[in-house]
Amino acid sequence: MSQLKTNVLAQYVTAPEAVTIDRYDEMLNVLPPENWKRLGGFPGEYFQLCEYYAGNVTSYFVKLDDSRCFTFRDCAWLNPQQVLDKIADVVGILRG
Repeated sequence: MSQLKTNVLAQYVTAPEAVTIDRYDEMLNVLPPENWKRLGGFPGEYFQLCEYYAGNVTSYFVKLDDSRCFTFRDCAWLNPQQVLDKIADVVGILRG
């Protein structure tokens, strides 16, 4: 991907923000989820929307085991550890 395209898409990346469990469930059921996975060695799960926001940027929805839920936008190729790292500072998770 060109540097220009990367810079343009970077404007669509957002920081994690809290959402309700109802919002998480609503988005899970709107369209078939893409890349629905567990969060590696940490209890929780996430999925991406199959409709992308712009280019390779999509919305992620994360649910931690205690039902705390978050959303953010980022590039579609994040792995479970990168998703966890993205929300770690927001929720105070100790990364391994």
